Amino acid sequence: MKLARLVAFCMLFSVAAAFPVKSQTTAQTASGRSTSAAGTWAAGGAFGFSNPTGDDDLDTEPALDGYLEHFLTDRVSARGSLMLLEYDRADVAGTNGVDIAAINGNVQYQWDGGTVRPFITGGIGVYDYNPDFGGDETELGLNAGGGANFPLTDRFAIQLVGAFHGTTADGQPDSFFNGTVGARWLW
Repeated sequence: MKLARLVAFCMLFSVAAAFPVKSQTTAQTASGRSTSAAGTWAAGGAFGFSNPTGDDDLDTEPALDGYLEHFLTDRVSARGSLMLLEYDRADVAGTNGVDIAAINGNVQYQWDGGTVRPFITGGIGVYDYNPDFGGDETELGLNAGGGANFPLTDRFAIQLVGAFHGTTADGQPDSFFNGTVGARWLW
């Protein structure tokens, strides 16, 4: 039920963000579409998959991600994100899965490629492991990855992201790979 509400919110947010409104904090490119400028803000949501590495007992599962981003220069931004994951044990009846909620702080560098804007990202986060019927375990972690923005209007873009996450957790999964597709809104 929570997942359905979150997906519905992301869809409504994406539709609302698609309506063009002229932003005063964006710079124009040769194609006429805007790109980020110092002081620009962005927000977005994404849905995709998460694949745990090093544990064959955990399945690849859906991943949800939401973020708020502030551009420090026209190419460098600081991003805060919330990520939600839920892993089930593969073919192991009577065992618990693992839920993970993570808050990450990243630095992102974006190239201005016109119709496709690639980027790299990396940062640190706090990963809260909540086994289905066990105690909490909060761990530090690092992440790194990259992706591309595909601008559709001055303020709205589709975003593809791939990122590796590694934590200090003793239990599984201590590392995983996420791949997501989402919507990004600039203002």
